[in-house]
Amino acid sequence: MEHSPPTNGKLPRELLEIVFEDLCITIQDEDLDPVQMDRLLLVCRFWTTVALDYRRLWSSIFISLRSEFEYAFWTSYARTRLQRAGPTEPLQITLITKSLYNQTDQGEEIKILLSILTGPTGEVARRWKQLVFEPLRRDTPIGIYDRFFSFPTPKLEILQLARVFIHQTCEFLPDTTSLSRLCMRWCNIPPIKHVSSLTCLECDIAGAADASLLEQATRLEKYQCIGLQYWHLTRAVLLPRLLDLDIRTPLSSGSISRLVTPNLVKFCIRLSSSSDISRILDASGIPLVKLRELDLYSSSFGQQLDPRELRKLLLATPNLEKLRCRKPTAAIPVLNLLLEMDHLHETAPGLRFGCGDDTTLLGVGEEKRMVIMRFLRILKPKRGYPF
Repeated sequence: MEHSPPTNGKLPRELLEIVFEDLCITIQDEDLDPVQMDRLLLVCRFWTTVALDYRRLWSSIFISLRSEFEYAFWTSYARTRLQRAGPTEPLQITLITKSLYNQTDQGEEIKILLSILTGPTGEVARRWKQLVFEPLRRDTPIGIYDRFFSFPTPKLEILQLARVFIHQTCEFLPDTTSLSRLCMRWCNIPPIKHVSSLTCLECDIAGAADASLLEQATRLEKYQCIGLQYWHLTRAVLLPRLLDLDIRTPLSSGSISRLVTPNLVKFCIRLSSSSDISRILDASGIPLVKLRELDLYSSSFGQQLDPRELRKLLLATPNLEKLRCRKPTAAIPVLNLLLEMDHLHETAPGLRFGCGDDTTLLGVGEEKRMVIMRFLRILKPKRGYPF
């Protein structure tokens, strides 16, 4: 790599830009001092010139609101950062509220910031590469943010929303052809039309899984769904590239059997009862024999699972490398079964087993038996305590 020769003992511009690039990683706006980046401009005139010319340095804007002072600061400084980033540099935008510092006008204040971060006609929104938007209030009137999500966002790759409520009649983000990761928590938004590039979907759920969305997301590699209502899939869906499936919601009858994931290797499932294990065993689209990681998620501290069903599940997953149980009430019967079924997972170094914060490599042969016995002695006193 050739660099322009230094003058007057200064670093070449190209090397200084590399230094700035590294600083972008270590200096984050979420710190208490959001103008740390501006201190680069105080070193010398040459640093000021190079920094202001280096658009990427200013294209990541992290707005964290904790007080009226921070709101007032960002209504001005956000414009400065956008100006320094130039008219074409892709933008990484984060706007979150950390406290309810203004009980009456906080929604209106966020609207003013969003108007800056989208632009009057969406010209800024078209440059979004990443958007994280997490207002703190859950009682914000539906539709208050509709306009700001009605613009095309062709460069948007990562979208993370929490507590956002959009009218279903709104044309929500009409162009998301580059979207690869979508994370939604406590949201009610219209369907996203373009998800063909989506590789990661993380959401909480308030009813039926959107079969139409899953059918379009043919490149999906990770799907996580968390919620209290039943997860039910209304028709068969094929996800040929899915590697990581995490369903931490109660399962309705037949839903998991409608999901076809031929290349799945990592599976987390909520077990509300032993019947959920039967549903997993009957789901022909879940290749249990291919699984390398299995996480048995249980929300009840006193839950008892049928050892016979657990035995069937262990026999159906002989190639596991990692097995995790969230509660001791599930982990203890599984470990007891592993003691009895000593022919499983006998390939060195053996199965890695975890429960709560405790994890260990079980090993093989006699070592496996001794490790399991030690693990049981650790877990049995914890049966009545949450992790």
